[in-house]
Amino acid sequence: MYISDHKRILINEVLKLGLTKPFHKIELNDHNEYLAMKIYDNIPVRSTGLYAIYALTEDRVTNECLYVGESAWCVNQRIRRFFKELSGYNHPDEEHAAARKAKEADYQLYSHEYKVKYIPWDEIYDIADRLSLYTDFNDLDEYIAHHLKSKYNSSTYLKYGYTGSTLKEFLEAA
Repeated sequence: MYISDHKRILINEVLKLGLTKPFHKIELNDHNEYLAMKIYDNIPVRSTGLYAIYALTEDRVTNECLYVGESAWCVNQRIRRFFKELSGYNHPDEEHAAARKAKEADYQLYSHEYKVKYIPWDEIYDIADRLSLYTDFNDLDEYIAHHLKSKYNSSTYLKYGYTGSTLKEFLEAA
């Protein structure tokens, strides 16, 4: 698959920027009728941009990227939708394909601690302007997901020419 030089540079710069961003801890509480969720060091309401959801693995040292997404409307809403779908408390009109894929893989929601990183679109546009990168921003989340080895970004595999269904299969085929 061909990626323009401008897009490749933008992806690398966004990844570097992401390294400087803090993790925001996520706290989940199951109330038997709904899922309560709190994001510490709040991400501003109606914020737009890229976000990456991480889980602390069983070794309690490593962060595993579960999903990279983007929102042109409200990052908080998209993060909440991921966890609502994964917990089963979502309404029929609140689907999240990556969370559905995690459920199908029998991902255990309450056995992990979660964090999220967030990059506002305006910071990404500033990078593009500063470096005179004239490129489209389509599917930026999927390219970032590939580099972070995101577990449940389904279309990442197709972008890189693999038609299997799991990250494990994708990495073995690479």
